[in-house]
Amino acid sequence: MLDVGRNTFEHSTNMKLSIRILLFTSLLFFSCVTKQKRVSGQDFDPIISPQDADTSDLYYKDIKVWKTWLNLSDTQKSNLSIEFRIWCSPELRIKKQLIQLRKSNGLWKAKLYSFDIRSTKLENSKELTPKSNWTNIENRLIEFNIGQLPDDAKVPAELLYDDGISFIAEIFDAKSYRYTKFSNPHLIAKRNKEANYWDALLTFIFDEFGISY
Repeated sequence: MLDVGRNTFEHSTNMKLSIRILLFTSLLFFSCVTKQKRVSGQDFDPIISPQDADTSDLYYKDIKVWKTWLNLSDTQKSNLSIEFRIWCSPELRIKKQLIQLRKSNGLWKAKLYSFDIRSTKLENSKELTPKSNWTNIENRLIEFNIGQLPDDAKVPAELLYDDGISFIAEIFDAKSYRYTKFSNPHLIAKRNKEANYWDALLTFIFDEFGISY
């Protein structure tokens, strides 16, 4: 009787151990598949803060006008996974640029717009191709967490410059929109962590697409 009880107990213990191993293996496999899917270039869904743009902001008003010149819309379409725009606005220049990164229906595209604020029209536009590949671009944008781009509103006044170049970012998907801006991050990157963040992001994008400003 003791041998039967012992065998029953050992069998029950082995069954429980086998079930635990199976569950652990299944979870590990699922985790790997999920991770691979996230970085595969087909599952990019960064968190976008529900931050409304300050309608009194001068840059916000500027880009609203510039978008009409470039025939760009804020319409959020259901097939849009993400759109990331970086407006480059040198304070003392009439030439402005827009870098547009857009993922729709699983495919990435990039475009550079150049325009003159005197002529109020598009001067030039061209498709952009990354030096590496789109999977790398997407992975890096996830690392930079572009949906949480900081603003320069909290930068100490003594670090700010009256002129230079300002960068205005728009990030949106089919449901959310975020507007943020930062002036001269390259000049104060070593003294401010938010500026350093912007500078690293801009350096990466400009280098990947061979853009200068």
